[in-house]
Amino acid sequence: MQFIVPGATRKRNKYDPRHFRILADHFCGIDWLDSLESIVPGNWTMVVRSPGYHGLGRSLASRSGMDCAFDLISAEELELLKRQGGRILVDLGWEMLSSARSVVVSVAETLADLGIDPASVYIFHGNQSARAEFTRHWLEAVGTQPPYSVEYPVAMALCVVHHQKNFDPADIAERRNQAMARTLEGSRTRLFTSFNGEVRPHRLYLGAAFEHSGLIDRGYFSLVYPRKGAKETEEQFRERSLGLFRKMRRGPEYADAATRILDKLPMELDIAAVPSGGIEEIAWISQDPRFYDDSRFSVVIDSIVSDSSSLFVTEKVLKPIMNHHPFLLVGSREGANLLRGYGFKTFEPYLRQCESGTFEDVLDNAIEEVARLSTLDGDELDKFSRALRPVCDYNAAHFWNGFPSILKHKLAECLLALGPSLPSTQPA
Repeated sequence: MQFIVPGATRKRNKYDPRHFRILADHFCGIDWLDSLESIVPGNWTMVVRSPGYHGLGRSLASRSGMDCAFDLISAEELELLKRQGGRILVDLGWEMLSSARSVVVSVAETLADLGIDPASVYIFHGNQSARAEFTRHWLEAVGTQPPYSVEYPVAMALCVVHHQKNFDPADIAERRNQAMARTLEGSRTRLFTSFNGEVRPHRLYLGAAFEHSGLIDRGYFSLVYPRKGAKETEEQFRERSLGLFRKMRRGPEYADAATRILDKLPMELDIAAVPSGGIEEIAWISQDPRFYDDSRFSVVIDSIVSDSSSLFVTEKVLKPIMNHHPFLLVGSREGANLLRGYGFKTFEPYLRQCESGTFEDVLDNAIEEVARLSTLDGDELDKFSRALRPVCDYNAAHFWNGFPSILKHKLAECLLALGPSLPSTQPA
């Protein structure tokens, strides 16, 4: 199978499909073409990058100030795609696909305007539960076969690739010995660690809840930089953040604590505000292990907290895993199940994952679990850490030795879905 990048994309780094390229080259070693003259009819794919799902439709892209991914393909390239049986793969990188009806309609309108057959379009992204709802909205709005949803844990896989390329067995063994020694010594001084970069409503909610209950000082908690709009002042950011916060279930109760959290920004641990061009490196590397070794468990507040409409687990949960640390995952409702499906283990009954209910149920369940563990005395916490040691050891070993093979196999399945024969229907 052959792959090529549109000519316009090659000149614009923002739209280079670098994430798909990294994964495909590392796990599969695919055939990239330099020119269209070498294509094999019916067995080639044009790969174009969209920095987010807003770039999938012209109306969405216009409102978001970005280019529509399909407009990066020239008229000549589109004509060749139609004549020579090519496909289009849109790389959303580490972003998730939204299955909202407005997104589906915008994509449908754009493909119709450009005369692109939706059955020749594949969207590569990290939302593991997007397909059914996207398909349902498409069939309601359009009635034809929708684009194919290629669902893959992109962010986690990119993290694995980064560490596989820097694989040092001696360092891995030393990291294990350090973490295990702290457990056996019973010398951990903090209850939890929670690394958070960008201020999002759900992260502010948990931080405020910990501040309100006096738990914030029982752990290491970071919240570094605001998620501001391009033309938004600091004061406007605060007003917007607190306005959204007060609409949440216990927002009014935690409002004063949320204000105190915002007053403390940036709440830095070992990583300060993200430097220009440095966000990807920070995403993959582990934070300083001393924070993990000095705390009992991690509270991993993922990028998205949601009910069953989204299943999006990022690299954040892999940081405690590679550091032999128990974790409480606060994110997609089925996130813990997804990790189990990839071969990782969770920590029941000692540490209960938040796996049921609404968006706010997930948040409040996590707060209650941390509060419950905060009532344990020192001896009980030492027993807690020792009981979870074998699971932490297993998870770390699986990160290095088992999970990469699972990711390779899953990506191979994704690429097989591209052809050379197009599937006649998309499974729900």
